[in-house]
Amino acid sequence: MQLDKQIRGRLTRILAGVILLICIPATAHANVGTPLMWASMLHLTIGNTLIGIFEGLILAKVFRLKTRTCIIALILANYFSAWAGGLFLNHWATAALPFNLYNAWQWLWVMVASTYIMTLVLEWPFVFLCFRNEPEKLGKALRGNLLVNSLSYVLLFGWYWLASGTTLYTKMNVVQPSAMTWPAQGILYYISEAGDSVCSLNLKTHQTDKVSSLAVANKDDRLFVRPSVSDDSQWDILACVWDKSRTRAQAVTVLSNLTVIAAQSWRDEHSSGRTEGTWFNFGEASNLGAAEKNDWKFRTGFWPIEGLRGQNTSGSEHIRFSLETPFVAWVARNATHLPGDYVVFQLGDDQICLLEATTKKICLLAKGRGPVVVIPRE
Repeated sequence: MQLDKQIRGRLTRILAGVILLICIPATAHANVGTPLMWASMLHLTIGNTLIGIFEGLILAKVFRLKTRTCIIALILANYFSAWAGGLFLNHWATAALPFNLYNAWQWLWVMVASTYIMTLVLEWPFVFLCFRNEPEKLGKALRGNLLVNSLSYVLLFGWYWLASGTTLYTKMNVVQPSAMTWPAQGILYYISEAGDSVCSLNLKTHQTDKVSSLAVANKDDRLFVRPSVSDDSQWDILACVWDKSRTRAQAVTVLSNLTVIAAQSWRDEHSSGRTEGTWFNFGEASNLGAAEKNDWKFRTGFWPIEGLRGQNTSGSEHIRFSLETPFVAWVARNATHLPGDYVVFQLGDDQICLLEATTKKICLLAKGRGPVVVIPRE
């Protein structure tokens, strides 16, 4: 079916605007937010107007309806579905889903399909309104709703795909712990998932033990190391514990006078006694033992999209991965670089992971937070 000249001109301008907006998220700078933040903001403000005009023009021309009525109805439909659906998905549905390292990729595609279905349901009354005076209005409204929302959803999918970070799954190898080689030495200490204890995981023997009880109140709590007061050749492991109002943090000693090799994070080393939680423990990974002289250098970024990065200074090898989508976003924190080019780090609120740089394999070591790693002295 040929569009008349006036409609074609309008449609061309709308499509140009949508394509321009799709390109914007990919160029947003991390210092002023992430591409996904900008994509969401633009979608929820002016983007829905453009999409509503696009859908309205298509609906009006294909079904010979009043253009003005269709545009107004579909602009309202898009704002309603974006805000109502977005609040439902982000604050209820996604919060209830058991996202973890091994199932997040599958759940993301489930959510993509669910969002499409929800859009069809929420915008249906507005599309039906455009056909209220038409014969066979029910059948036409169903076909029209499917047509315009399928076209616009393809655009929205591309919009959010460009703005999202999915390289954790598209560039890395997510495997079970049994499918990768573990470091030859090291003891991982971390706060349990429930927050009621400190646990240890021997990376050589794979044995897990409870070290001590600990009452913590915040997902920002973490463990860190500090030279012992009585003997600076030994180390203490402490917990940064926030009160329930998250207005004050205190350092609680967990283990003291350990004869181990340890490495402070750059933030702890230059903190002048100030204790920071997990949220601000990003940047250069601590280099433990022989890792200090290794060619690989790792760092975590502030935003989820920045993830974890590694660069081999003696060559062109590099690693960079992240996960930031409209449905789930995980920051990388509390990273320690171990001998053998391994990195132990926290992903999101409660996943302690192991990265093997040479194979780009990642596995989940434990559910918990605030990890530190030390090497016993022989």
